[in-house]
Amino acid sequence: MASRFKRTTCLFARAGFFPLSLVSLSISFSRSLSNSLRRRAGAAPGALARARETLSTACASLFFLLPFYPWERRSSAPALLPSPPRGGDRVAGKEILQGVCAWGGVRIFHPYPFWHPASASARWLEACHGFVWLDDVRAYATAAPDTAAKLQAVRFVAERIVDWLVSHRRWSWEAWRASTVAKRLTKWLQHYDWFAPALSEEQRRLLHRALYAHSRHLCRATRLQPRFALERLTGLLVCATAALCFRDNRVHRQACERRLCRCLEEQVPRGEGFWYGRKACVQQDIMEALLQVKRLYALVQLLPPEGLLAALDRMVPALMMLRCGDGALTTFDGSGEGSVAGVARLLAAVQVRARPPLSASGAGLERVVAQKALMLVDASSPRRSHAQHKGGEMPYASTSAFEFSYEKDRIVVSCALEAADSAHLPARLPWRAARSSAAHSMLTIAERNVCSLHPFATRRARVSLARSMQEGQTRLSLSHDGYRSLFGIVVSREWHLSPVGTRLWGWERMRVADQRRFDNSVSQGLPFALRFHLHPKVSVFLLRNGREAVLKPENRPGFRFRLQGAASLSVVESLYGGEGKLTLTKQLLVSGSIDKARQARDSSDDTFLLAWRLQHEVDEEA
Repeated sequence: MASRFKRTTCLFARAGFFPLSLVSLSISFSRSLSNSLRRRAGAAPGALARARETLSTACASLFFLLPFYPWERRSSAPALLPSPPRGGDRVAGKEILQGVCAWGGVRIFHPYPFWHPASASARWLEACHGFVWLDDVRAYATAAPDTAAKLQAVRFVAERIVDWLVSHRRWSWEAWRASTVAKRLTKWLQHYDWFAPALSEEQRRLLHRALYAHSRHLCRATRLQPRFALERLTGLLVCATAALCFRDNRVHRQACERRLCRCLEEQVPRGEGFWYGRKACVQQDIMEALLQVKRLYALVQLLPPEGLLAALDRMVPALMMLRCGDGALTTFDGSGEGSVAGVARLLAAVQVRARPPLSASGAGLERVVAQKALMLVDASSPRRSHAQHKGGEMPYASTSAFEFSYEKDRIVVSCALEAADSAHLPARLPWRAARSSAAHSMLTIAERNVCSLHPFATRRARVSLARSMQEGQTRLSLSHDGYRSLFGIVVSREWHLSPVGTRLWGWERMRVADQRRFDNSVSQGLPFALRFHLHPKVSVFLLRNGREAVLKPENRPGFRFRLQGAASLSVVESLYGGEGKLTLTKQLLVSGSIDKARQARDSSDDTFLLAWRLQHEVDEEA
């Protein structure tokens, strides 16, 4: 341990970086101490790992608090600029100019002081200091027909940037977090050519110095991020972009390239090409950032690193697999639908010809296609201590959930509550509710999740999957034991999709695998619930005393839902956030009790069965 301290300290001391030698000494000491404790204790490696990261961040924060930090004095303008993003909310931009700032679930009128109002939440401060609202203000200025409105928007942005540069020149936790710095640096570079003419010469030099200081600080701060954290990958992408925009020296640029390629290998492993979190919107954002870096390399007439190009190429089939029938993205794992045009434009710009795979065992995703129908099934099995090994990305209890779309209509979806814009999310919304099994279209028993959402829990759902084709009909069978340790029950789901896609059959089986646990839990009755969350554009009506339902999309023929089994069918309220805001919608709820279902069947068999069918009103196979 002492030799490591000596080597690390001498390495920076010989180069003349005495502050870096101090911070490296502190970080090395914290890591060695936590490793020694972990070897001796062996009981809570996740807690010790988080303590190590916290101690490392605290030591680095002491270094960042030095009076001369950041010490960069380079004030040259960026030689290149990334392309500004498409879109932006014009209405939100107009409200911002009028003094209404709705970010992070908090709506504040004329915030004072602007950067630290008393009623602001942590998400509000992150959005404010990250300058994510620049897209909305520029969208409003672009669409405004009045020249005075355009000048007002530019002056507003210029004044806010200068005010931030003056009041936040030194490091602070809210304003200089790695994720916040990455957002702010990206927005400033993307909109530089729009607001920079409104600045004076002195203000422009101050901005150039801050831009370069941001890029170098981000390179240091990303080293403190967990290995698999998304903030680490996004920060390295911004670092590579800034290195090309500022024409940094070859040594620094190559160091950024090596770290970025190494991070891409870890978070987007070779093979299937999915980001480890499997969130479709994050997959799209990473690909857009990689494509932006590739374009900057072409502008400076340099060859991109092979790791960057390989990661971009292998992510294309994965993104295509995550698309639904309308061309937008699936809502699994809290992802938003995104823009159909944006996804199509990204795939066209990458220029990689590929086909979406039908099965991705590593990512736990199955895709069933039958002409106009498309079904996506979540066959993943969240691993133990998922948050520690994967950089804080908590698991979703969505094993055996499915989504179904016909042509361009989404019929069965997930709630995707976390995909809603932060301005529409209530502050009291718990993250466990958004990731629970009840927020997905699947079977739940006693309103318990199929796997534990606690990061240190050991209960998980082991999955077995079988897929076959017979006479053009796709059969998919999935079973998991997520409820075996709780109730002694193994759940199986089976889907049959007709060759044309106008009929979808489903069977839900609950088999007793542990009689002792089952007898203890069923004594008071064991309720179950089968949910079909519907898209907001789908209307639902009950027929035949609650045994059938009609699902009607807008201006199109719908589907008829039929239920068989000892259960009741009802329509209840639900929420949907896949469109970027929370929207009230409906869900089909099939509810019952396992002991009552067993008595109704009057059989000693230990398998409880429910059957349902979705049939298109214009059935081409009838």
